[in-house]
Amino acid sequence: MAISYAEAVALTCPRCGTEFTTDSYIIVDGVERPDLVKHILDNTLHDTLCPNCGQAGRVPAPLLYHD
Repeated sequence: MAISYAEAVALTCPRCGTEFTTDSYIIVDGVERPDLVKHILDNTLHDTLCPNCGQAGRVPAPLLYHD
């Protein structure tokens, strides 16, 4: 059974108004998902881009890290 868990988050781009959905990890198991640990360490885990205009943003989400 997987420990890492992502939720779908509905967002609206502040630049162009496009509504889109992105997955945001709120639980990350370091052994199970070492690829996500790299994003945690470089502070980009919750970063996202608007699929329409490319505006960068960050999903306001909590994070539980399990090692």
